[in-house]
Amino acid sequence: MKKTQNSPAKEKKELQAAKEVPAHLPKFSTDENGTLQVNMESEEQRINFLNLLGTTESKTAIQSLTQIISFIGKENGCLTVADKINAVLPMIKAINPQDDLEGMLALQMVGVHHMTMEMIRRGMLSDQTVDGVTSNVNRTTKLARTFIAQLDALNKHRGKGQQKMTVEHVHVNKGGQAVIGSVEKGKDENKR
Repeated sequence: MKKTQNSPAKEKKELQAAKEVPAHLPKFSTDENGTLQVNMESEEQRINFLNLLGTTESKTAIQSLTQIISFIGKENGCLTVADKINAVLPMIKAINPQDDLEGMLALQMVGVHHMTMEMIRRGMLSDQTVDGVTSNVNRTTKLARTFIAQLDALNKHRGKGQQKMTVEHVHVNKGGQAVIGSVEKGKDENKR
């Protein structure tokens, strides 16, 4: 298999896109010593950051940030840890956690997505054995199912899950009427 090389201009554009952060979110960077820095220029950015993670507690936000760092990994290639955090924040924002429980679930969902993409990448390596490919495809499938289960759990928590009512026992008294089957409410077609 031939690997295609990206042009330096394209790589630079992709790198710049990964480093961009919406203005209402804090910007993460690393200083000359490699220490992670966060730039929150206003109280509004601090509140937006807490809201982004679905919490009102700074300690919870710091713990969430620590967990993000643990699953995104260390520096690799051109992206620093700060660049990776800046790329993950919009993913969490897309989930839009509304409370601490949703914030924890959002972190898990982003982590599972990250792992899924890594397993896909590994499964496509050209020098792999058939067993290696099979193993990575199986991991990818399990992780994708986990993501769907997490999404279902999130929707259920938000009250968006499908609800189904099953009636097992029906009593019809003398003079009463009952309908057996599926009943749907709709427009009366015989209406004049």
